[in-house]
Amino acid sequence: MAMALGCAPKTPQGPTGGDAVQTAEADPAAARAVLEESAGRLDVSVRRLALELLVEVSASEDVGAWADRGLWDPSPYVQRAVISALDNRLPEPSSQQRLQTFVGRDSDLDPYSRCAAASRLARLGDVSTLAAVQAAYQDEALWRAAPCALAAAQMGDAAARQRLKAALEQGALPLDVGFMADVGRAALGEDVAAALSTGLGRLEPEMKLAAAAALVQMGDPTGSGPLRQALSGSGDPRQMEAIDFLIQMPGAEAA
Repeated sequence: MAMALGCAPKTPQGPTGGDAVQTAEADPAAARAVLEESAGRLDVSVRRLALELLVEVSASEDVGAWADRGLWDPSPYVQRAVISALDNRLPEPSSQQRLQTFVGRDSDLDPYSRCAAASRLARLGDVSTLAAVQAAYQDEALWRAAPCALAAAQMGDAAARQRLKAALEQGALPLDVGFMADVGRAALGEDVAAALSTGLGRLEPEMKLAAAAALVQMGDPTGSGPLRQALSGSGDPRQMEAIDFLIQMPGAEAA
């Protein structure tokens, strides 16, 4: 059963990234002021975008305050955006350390936030958070165990690999495109790809193209069919969605 996680309002109120970009062309200082003001907004969509951009563009000596603010934000939606921004700064030591601290935090973190950070560390070869990740996927329903099982599997945990495969085979996943992208980037091997291929038909429609893109990244040919079908439309939103996935993927098959 799919469940939506970390949803945010769809209609931002107040300054947006577009405002900042337009302002930046004329006055970079004013653009930053827009972002800094927006980082305090109650609207989750605006706050998420502002904090993500501030973490991405700030100098090393300035990024910490914005990163910590985003990682301690009550919204998982904001947390994940800041995690992605810190991932773009890796292997910068301070960013790596902040992700490590976030994963190990003694709090009731959303598993799709905690283990999105752990998965990015694992891709860097950092297994320092393995114990925290293993504790996070124990005794959880499959859909909650999946992200931490993914991170632990990347760190060499064989039991986590089996748990992840069970979640993928059964389609026991939330509506979380970021998690599916992490599955594709992890490239854990043919058995995990086969599990996702088996579960493809059980996923919610909103997740099928994300899963197909992950399969293509993992070298499984079953992912090509849904993407090619979506691309065959004319002006169809699904066509644009497929293109969005493909342009983020390396490799000859995506090209």
